[in-house]
Amino acid sequence: MPRPMPRPTALLLGWGNSTSRQLRPFAELWREVGCEPSVFVPSTLRSLVDPAHFQAQARALAEQPPRFVHALSDNGFLTWSLVLTELLAGSAPLPAAVVLDSCPGIARWRTRRGFAAAFGKGLTPSALRALGRPPAAEHAVLTPAIELAFRALHRLMPGAIARMTDAPEQVLGQLPPRPHLAVFGPDDAAVPEAESLAFVAALRDRGHAVETLRVVGSGHVAHLKHDRAGYREAVRRLVERTVTTPG
Repeated sequence: MPRPMPRPTALLLGWGNSTSRQLRPFAELWREVGCEPSVFVPSTLRSLVDPAHFQAQARALAEQPPRFVHALSDNGFLTWSLVLTELLAGSAPLPAAVVLDSCPGIARWRTRRGFAAAFGKGLTPSALRALGRPPAAEHAVLTPAIELAFRALHRLMPGAIARMTDAPEQVLGQLPPRPHLAVFGPDDAAVPEAESLAFVAALRDRGHAVETLRVVGSGHVAHLKHDRAGYREAVRRLVERTVTTPG
């Protein structure tokens, strides 16, 4: 009896400091459409203060080239840009398609204020969890404190910030045309819809076929929870279009 064909792999790149429990619904989604997911969660602070370690993690991920990449939020996108660089360096097969959820919104990071605001909102929920408090998008004391710390980091680490803010252009310049699914919404406080649409336009200008899923009423990285049926159907279409094509 012939062995069953292995399931296509999907590399799920979580937002900074996300948890396995938070990412489980995304992994289940990929299993439902016939793929085998693997999950990687980047450390937001480690990626800033130890870029060599972050690059080494990306190199390890590239050793098993995925059929699909699913990047969540800006930290997921940053990881994707590094994995892409490592795949190209090793002449490895590139992913057949990419899902971008709530990203990229990295252009704002070039200014100290934009960088601090992005990380203040992005890290407040996990910081509250660490303190044993219910997670929330903003906190009257904690969010400004995080923003103050990241204003200082922006001033002290210009090289690291530049590497991060260059990530969208690196992806656009390095990735050959691939089908994309971009998921975003007008109620995302961390990554404005306009920034997602600008990147969609840039992808299309470079020959990428991009399907969009606009979810109204959901916040940052909450689109799957808000419209699971629509999200699943969009991912299913992406898989069907690409699973039989060369990677």
